[in-house]
Amino acid sequence: MFNLFDAYCKIFIIKWLCRYEKLFNQKTNKIMKSNKLLVGILAGFAGGMLAGILLAPEKGSDTRQTILDKGDDYAGTLKEKFNDFIDTVTQKYSKTADDADELADEGKIKIHEMVSEGKDKYNEAKSEVKNAIA
Repeated sequence: MFNLFDAYCKIFIIKWLCRYEKLFNQKTNKIMKSNKLLVGILAGFAGGMLAGILLAPEKGSDTRQTILDKGDDYAGTLKEKFNDFIDTVTQKYSKTADDADELADEGKIKIHEMVSEGKDKYNEAKSEVKNAIA
């Protein structure tokens, strides 16, 4: 009977880990899709601005200076956005890691409770069998 309980505990742990992995993958896919969209929007915006500057009727030196100025502005903005993105990903990773640790701790407590309960039932059954034999 104890081997059956042990097998049940292992199945419970495997199911729990599979469920958590599925949830983690779903969250990761959502983040990746939104990042691709953001990169696409930024690339389109940059391409449109570059085309607009190059097609403007100005002297070449003025156009080059404008491109350099805009490039510096965009580089600063992009750096800020990238740092914000890294901070967001780091925070989400930390939260997910904390949640995983908390779930693992809860699972360990439940498993210990179940093992203890199983041992108690095993001992009760064992003593009933001894009493029935005696």
